[in-house]
Amino acid sequence: MFGTHDPSITLQTSIKFQRLENLRGFAALYVLLHHISSSYLHLQQTFIGSFFRFGQEAVILFFILSGFVIAYSTASREPASYREYLFKRATRIYPIFLISLAIAWFLPVQEPHAHSNPPPTWLWLLGNLAMLQDVSTKPGVWIEPFFGNSPLWSLSYEWLYYLIFFPLEAV
Repeated sequence: MFGTHDPSITLQTSIKFQRLENLRGFAALYVLLHHISSSYLHLQQTFIGSFFRFGQEAVILFFILSGFVIAYSTASREPASYREYLFKRATRIYPIFLISLAIAWFLPVQEPHAHSNPPPTWLWLLGNLAMLQDVSTKPGVWIEPFFGNSPLWSLSYEWLYYLIFFPLEAV
């Protein structure tokens, strides 16, 4: 029946989404542990490190689940303008991203001998701000993640998804 509200359906949906959010949280935590174990603790070739070797797969799982959440939340609301949609996405990504870029810029400048990366350039910074960064081991990469901050590769893919989702969803 249209126009009636069944609280049990809302509760069932929220429980299912809570499970989905838990899985997204697990994937995000797993990616964090992957980066810590491989990049900072250098445990790749150890028994413990073998448990955290599926970082890219966890990112893909997170992206798939996030794509569903974004599609569901967009479909359940009044259609927004593309500008409003992008503004909301940008305000979720860019503040913390800008802070991470500032820290990445500041630390090597303060301790240039502690890093093997080249000195910061405006092109490198602007390429990352434009979300053109990707892992340098892939062919055809234009811009590497700022100061070797390899997790930044995924932000460029997330941003691209946001850019194309709204127009494709409207079709």
